[in-house]
Amino acid sequence: PDPSRRPPLSSAPVLLKNLADCSVHILDHSSHADVVDCVNCQLFLGPVDGAALFTRARGCLVAVAAQQFQARDCVDAEFGLYCATAPAVAGCAGLRFSCWMGAYPGLTSHFAAASLDPLRNAWDRVLDVDAAPGDSSAGPASPVVSPRPAPPPSFTLCEAAHHWEVPLPGRPPPDNPVPAADGSAYTPGPVALAATAA
Repeated sequence: PDPSRRPPLSSAPVLLKNLADCSVHILDHSSHADVVDCVNCQLFLGPVDGAALFTRARGCLVAVAAQQFQARDCVDAEFGLYCATAPAVAGCAGLRFSCWMGAYPGLTSHFAAASLDPLRNAWDRVLDVDAAPGDSSAGPASPVVSPRPAPPPSFTLCEAAHHWEVPLPGRPPPDNPVPAADGSAYTPGPVALAATAA
């Protein structure tokens, strides 16, 4: 079916649950996104004006733009991320974060509709809740506190981002208001321009 003929979400919430080996493109803005138990999926979520919550995602490639981002118990997943606030992770391993590099026709207007400022991207300010200092499990009366070894990092920041261009036939070229990690502006690639001219 032609994605340009589907009704808009109009800020409705999105729930993606129990998906495996599939691709999902949400080319609209939404109020909230829950992604639960997805395995080996490619997920593109347009602007979310609330929280995008990922739980037990494994082996996924994700592009998501949200006011807030949280990942819990996720393993070996890559996130091309726009986040207006510091993203948070807990119980995760092998995550990779890069700057949002998604584009589709109308994305700039969806950022505005979701009240997201494209120039305020905190994708690289990830807070690992598990690595927070100050373990108080020994209690205040313990005379000796032996330090626990630091857990291995649960995520890495990547400068090279996976580009997600979603051209739609008969529509304007894809757009993206978010600067790349190096501050450069998005320009549609030749494949996207050729597809929109068809």
